[in-house]
Amino acid sequence: MARPVVLPHPVTGQSFPSPVPAGTGWPDDPAAPDTPVATTPAAVRRTATTASLDEVLAAMSVCRACDRLVRWREGVAADKRASFAGEPYWGRPIAGWGDPDPGVLIVGLAPAAHGGNRTGRR
Repeated sequence: MARPVVLPHPVTGQSFPSPVPAGTGWPDDPAAPDTPVATTPAAVRRTATTASLDEVLAAMSVCRACDRLVRWREGVAADKRASFAGEPYWGRPIAGWGDPDPGVLIVGLAPAAHGGNRTGRR
């Protein structure tokens, strides 16, 4: 696998590779370099049932439990859309947001090929 190209963030100007490694300073990154990485469904279940909400959000952003999804999101981060070729892509799962104790909970999955995957934001 080729080394990721390091490019400047469009807002901060700080340089990042694509996909962006955890804890490298990307704005609003919930994970640190030492955030545990789940590689199996059992590890995901364990984190979901034992961790705090902040820990779950951080762990989710570095999750590698689904090989097919990891290949897809990192492939999109490496083979960019031409209009964003000069920008680094987040290339990791995007953390949820909102009230941690909501009256209504909406759960969804959207690929976000060139939106969330590029910006790391929802």
